[in-house]
Amino acid sequence: MVVTRADRIGGAQVHVLHLAQGLRRRGIPVRVITGPPGPFTDALHRAGIPSHPVPHLVRPVRPLDDLRALLAIRSLLRHHRPALVAAHSTKATWLARLAAATLGIPCIVTVHGWPWDATAGQGGILRRLSVRLALEGERILGRLAAAVITVSRHDREEGLRRHLFDPRRAVVIPNGVPRPGARPGLRPGRRRGREARFPLRAGSSGSGDPSCGQLPACAEGLLCGELSAGAQGPPCGEPPAGAEGPCGRPLRVVMVARFEAPKDHTTLLRAVALLEGRSRAERGARRVPAAGHGPCCPSAPSRGAEPWASSLAATSWVVELVGDGPGLGPAMDLARQLGIGHRVRFLGVRGDGAAAVVGAAVAVLCSHREGLPLAVLEAMAAGVPVVATAVGGVPEAVRHGVTGLLVPPNDPAAVAGALARLLADPVLRRRMGVAGSRRHRARFTVHRMVRATLAVYRSVVANDLRQSMLRQRQENPSIVPGAIMGTWARQIRRGGSTSAGPLEETSMQRDQAGDGRSGRPIGG
Repeated sequence: MVVTRADRIGGAQVHVLHLAQGLRRRGIPVRVITGPPGPFTDALHRAGIPSHPVPHLVRPVRPLDDLRALLAIRSLLRHHRPALVAAHSTKATWLARLAAATLGIPCIVTVHGWPWDATAGQGGILRRLSVRLALEGERILGRLAAAVITVSRHDREEGLRRHLFDPRRAVVIPNGVPRPGARPGLRPGRRRGREARFPLRAGSSGSGDPSCGQLPACAEGLLCGELSAGAQGPPCGEPPAGAEGPCGRPLRVVMVARFEAPKDHTTLLRAVALLEGRSRAERGARRVPAAGHGPCCPSAPSRGAEPWASSLAATSWVVELVGDGPGLGPAMDLARQLGIGHRVRFLGVRGDGAAAVVGAAVAVLCSHREGLPLAVLEAMAAGVPVVATAVGGVPEAVRHGVTGLLVPPNDPAAVAGALARLLADPVLRRRMGVAGSRRHRARFTVHRMVRATLAVYRSVVANDLRQSMLRQRQENPSIVPGAIMGTWARQIRRGGSTSAGPLEETSMQRDQAGDGRSGRPIGG
């Protein structure tokens, strides 16, 4: 496997780690080539997965460094002679395809979202020129991919629309994430009750109380529902109490994302400012008796007020932002400028972002573009309702009104309304959390992802071996078939398959057809 960055752990890195662990548990040896060493190579080491850092493999386009990285990758592939190369992230897919092609090794590309999606026609001249060059380069190198895996139907359709690959060689395999506390790569239901061994896990949910943070979202919803149902009304002139989370703590709104494009923390912070302003106005209105109301009764909401305003004013809530990056400082400055410093907690980078969302009331993800974000899937796995921008493959995971709420990008008012609706309604939170958990188990587990990906890998290796055998027979008709078959068998033991022919539609593809996509086999 080849992935560009090891200095950070993002969605592509977590995907590679889960996939490598799942393949190794199935007896398939895996090595990972990365850029300069960092937290990701440390995680690979803890997981027992061999890694090979390439110092010149960096994200920016640097012709001399890129050439050195290409030669280094080629040298590693020539030394280890893998049956297959699987490339992830843009720079890695370009260089890995070129290196593998020179050695006659099949290369599979996994697309984790197109870097130009939703911004291809925006920006200045240099931005448009770079996007144009990237598109042309992707079209040329697309011929070198034995198969293309996209993590969402959106990415596959975008690639086909721009003619970036052969539709017969493209397949959709959604990302998978483990359940909270589950060991990734195993079948659902196995090893129940055992502690997770995922090497990135830190073991804390961000609530400040481990026992409280480990409560599932459905338990939080039940507690809040009981408190709300038992409330008899506040004392005169005071807001009602009780709309809090487990252990009497505030309800937590959590966003796990790096402070870097395409993540959009600015929109979330502006949405929080809108919520804070509205809840303050409502609390002030409650302290002033309105005409026609008794002295011990809160005033009625003003005309035109949002239906959730009175409930939100009675709710204790806080926003937790997990992650770091170049945009962290500006985000903290914006929070102070908006006067919401008391509402927002900047928790910094965490060993396991999935643990941070456990026990939260709402998980939120504001982005300009996405593939199929793991943060959304991790929230669903934890039984937490999601508020997310409807970009990329997000609508394929979050069913609007069922497992969460979708909002347009760059729309603080829409985000504020969605958050307020969920914070004010514990029953809705619980219903959406349960639905999200069920949807995760049905479609987005690590086991399903590994099984479907391995089926593609085996088909590609089998096709490559079959074509190699045919070429050898054509070049030398007198060659002994047994010698070819011996080579084939050795390759199969290294991770191939005894089946030949075009890539078959996997069971996951057939399942995805229920969401409106017609699965198609990948031509050999």
